[in-house]
Amino acid sequence: MIATQAWASQGEVTIDASTTGDRSELIETVPIERVPGRGFAAMTLGQGSMPVLERGDRLRVSAEFLVTTDCTFRSARCAGAPYVFNPVVDTAVVLMNGSDEIELAADRRKCFQKPGQRQHHCAIPFHGIEAGDAANRLRCESGGCSLEVRVRAWSPRANGDQRLAIGAIKPNGRVVQDRARLNAIRVRPGTAALLPATRTGLRAERVPPTLEKVVIYSQRLERLKQGEVLEAWIDARGSVAGLDYSALIGSQIVLAESPQAAHGRTLVKRVASLEGEITEISGTNCTQSQSPCPIRRTGMVEMREDARTQSGDPVPLFVNVIARSTAKHAEPQSGDAVRIFDEGGLRVRRYGP
Repeated sequence: MIATQAWASQGEVTIDASTTGDRSELIETVPIERVPGRGFAAMTLGQGSMPVLERGDRLRVSAEFLVTTDCTFRSARCAGAPYVFNPVVDTAVVLMNGSDEIELAADRRKCFQKPGQRQHHCAIPFHGIEAGDAANRLRCESGGCSLEVRVRAWSPRANGDQRLAIGAIKPNGRVVQDRARLNAIRVRPGTAALLPATRTGLRAERVPPTLEKVVIYSQRLERLKQGEVLEAWIDARGSVAGLDYSALIGSQIVLAESPQAAHGRTLVKRVASLEGEITEISGTNCTQSQSPCPIRRTGMVEMREDARTQSGDPVPLFVNVIARSTAKHAEPQSGDAVRIFDEGGLRVRRYGP
């Protein structure tokens, strides 16, 4: 969990931020029901982890996680009974205080994929949820509130034995997780207005389907200070229209020492929480019928120390967006690439000193 307090340079703006961090998932699979039920808690920020709230505070919530449909015929890689239908996946971010709750945001989708190309990944993000009014209505200043990401899967064709995985599924049927996070940032305003997020455009437009890591966005940040919280999110699309096959498009937002780096090294691991991993690495399958496919990620990290060398010199750090791709059930040819299109770009907001 991240927990920090900081002050803006013009007037006091107190920050308290929390995240579920690494290995956030609580369950490996959910049953696919015939009719929609209440859903299952996939991630939770409990009372002891939530930012401390007072009436009038601004509360920003974000979350992301990965779900995977199961195999279409019985084999060792199945997490449950096979199926050929596309289940409806309902997800919601819920703020709770005892038995009272308010749904802050909801998403409904089908993870469409041709039966021969299952198991299919779907990345589900929630960014920039403003929950301050809901927290006031639930009287969260009493300290009893918690956040939950709830998932349910259903189809009229389900028989009760099929499953939806929370994470990815290995060839041996094992569910692989650490693909999700739930984040909350409390802002207690004083006299200063919060600075708007800064936006950076696309740096690279082609990602070869060879699992090579490509930095597609990079934003330089000067003089990062201990106690600052960085909130970052991207909105882009990946296209396989120029390919003869589907492709898995993976992505991650990281804090790094250079604009070319795919991950943080010694300095970043020392000065930033979560080793500088603003999001986990995750991805989605992009098919010809879906292309261009959304690439939307969101996350946060805290600065545990000033961004300085061991000798005390300040150094810039970089928020980088990494993309990589691999061909699905095909052999890529020389020159093949997933095309990246900018939508909202990379945006970064700094909270704190």
